[in-house]
Formats: sequence, structure tokens, C-alpha cells
Amino acid sequence: MVLIMAIIPPHTSVALHPDSHSLTMSPSEQKEYKQCWLVLLKPGARQPLSREQNDRIQQAHLQCMQKLSANGSMLAAGPVAGKGAFVLDCRDSLQAVQLLRTDSAILSGVYEYELKRWYTLKEGEFK
Repeated sequence: MVLIMAIIPPHTSVALHPDSHSLTMSPSEQKEYKQCWLVLLKPGARQPLSREQNDRIQQAHLQCMQKLSANGSMLAAGPVAGKGAFVLDCRDSLQAVQLLRTDSAILSGVYEYELKRWYTLKEGEFK
């Protein structure tokens, strides 16, 4: 967890688009962007598991994802190139890591994750 904090320090402000061209836009052209957190899942060190263990952990993982979605913390989720990915709506990286630590598949080492700051339009489709 310390490594993640060093890479992604807590950040809470809503920023203008991170591209450099936003600096040359007039105030009327600038749109507010919302900071989110992209989570990329990959197989962890605890592999392979028996089918029974895998099914149990996968079921718990899916329940965690459903809970995050139901409380509004997870904005989108799905497979990406055979791996998992989802977007968390959190005030900072510390909150994102706290949510990730509720997933037994991550805690057990079945999945590892990479956390990246990600921006979307503040008034975009995520609501």
C-alpha cells in the first residue's frame, strides 16, 4: 500500500482536462473534469486454486463489485483484454485503496491490482 501512495499521492480537486491544450482554451471552452480511479486487475501470486476455492473467491469478488456499484462507488466495470477493470468514484487514492481492501479476492492474493488516476467529464454519463 505504501508503494501505491508514493506513486499516486492523494488528490482531491476537480481539474481541467489534463491535456496541455486546456491551458490555451478560453474559460467558456473549458469543461470541468472529474477525477476517478481506474483499477486494473490481473492474476495474483496465489494461483492456481482448486475449482472449489476459485468459485468461492470469485463469488465473493462479484458480491463486492455489486456492493460497490450499489453504493455508487463503482461507476463502470468489465473485462479488458482478458483481465478485469473498473472505475471507482473516490475523493483520493487512499479511499480507493480502502475500497479495494474490501475485496477478498485482492486480500487473498488471487488478484493484484494497478491503480491509476483517470479523468472523465464531470457532467458525463457516469451518474
